Amino acid sequence: MSLLGVVVAMACGTPAPQDCATLAEAPARNQCELDRVLAIPPAQASQLVAAVSAMSDPIVRGAAVFGWLEANPNTLTPAQGQQLCALLQDENKRICERRQASSHLSRP
Repeated sequence: MSLLGVVVAMACGTPAPQDCATLAEAPARNQCELDRVLAIPPAQASQLVAAVSAMSDPIVRGAAVFGWLEANPNTLTPAQGQQLCALLQDENKRICERRQASSHLSRP
């Protein structure tokens, strides 16, 4: 599938391919990985850490973590939250840890 085909498919709401590594272009691969992580339901949080750790771009990894946490507030155990935050770097890691430590202050 060409890059144009991938962009059109994503714009039309077609689910991301299961194997994002087969996409040759980095932007399409990054978007595929992001979409795949954001689609993980809270009941499958154990898959979340594995999917995020497989992401190669640290910026996309941060977007995936924060996007998932925003869409699924207060769903991770403290241990799962620590595992997820450990995958981030520098300031993103600290922000993630603070949000996880104060999740009781978040809106429901």
